[in-house]
Amino acid sequence: MKRVHSWFAAGPLFSIAWLVVGTAGALPPPESEPTLPAKDLAPQSIALSGSGYAVDSPTQVKNFLGQFSIRSDWGEIDAAGGVLLAHCRDAGVGGTG
Repeated sequence: MKRVHSWFAAGPLFSIAWLVVGTAGALPPPESEPTLPAKDLAPQSIALSGSGYAVDSPTQVKNFLGQFSIRSDWGEIDAAGGVLLAHCRDAGVGGTG
């Protein structure tokens, strides 16, 4: 039985590693996160304005969640995602929930 030298077996691995590292610099830069109208991101059941509050639009999207900014009589409130926006409503901002 012939013995395969380890340098011979490692050659293809080094070639693959060189290709991966060499092409990494050629990747395009990541896309910026979008800004969309709040009405397109918020759940349909959420009113975006009412007595004493209003949700700012457009809304920045970060990590797949809308970053809602609510202006109210109590100050500014930030809500990350529609679920948290609904919790703000349930807590008394913008209605009785």
